[in-house]
Amino acid sequence: MSQCECKCGEDAATGRRFVSGHNFRSRKPKTPEHRAAIAEGQRKAWTTKRTRRPIGSTSVNAQGYVLVKIVSGGGKWALQHVMVMEEMVGRPVKVGEVVHHINGDRRDNRPANLFLCRDRSHHNDVHRSQDEALRRLLVAGLVTFRDGKYDPVLRGL
Repeated sequence: MSQCECKCGEDAATGRRFVSGHNFRSRKPKTPEHRAAIAEGQRKAWTTKRTRRPIGSTSVNAQGYVLVKIVSGGGKWALQHVMVMEEMVGRPVKVGEVVHHINGDRRDNRPANLFLCRDRSHHNDVHRSQDEALRRLLVAGLVTFRDGKYDPVLRGL
């Protein structure tokens, strides 16, 4: 057994640096020195556990949307297409509003590819019009469906 590294005076289990549960609220007594030692240990552990990505870093979530880190440390990430739309309209996107990707590519967050729908119903209408446009292109023979894919018909090539 060895002394707990938080300087509480108790013996830590063999192979352990700290007494299990030493920072629980129910543990008595807690001196200001003990609390400060625990806090410092937690700060050190947090900063050394993993490398943090800097503000402005990007990542792609499971749904295929680009995220941008906006707060340092273990901080907050925001959807890039929402941030771009907020810049375009000069205000935060309201609750219920939906940012639509015109070309369907969730990673293409250029302002020209984004459209702000007033609510989910409006967004559904946009998708229905997209489906109708594809149906008309199929009927007109400008798009074909082969082997599980839609392809444009390239005439004259």
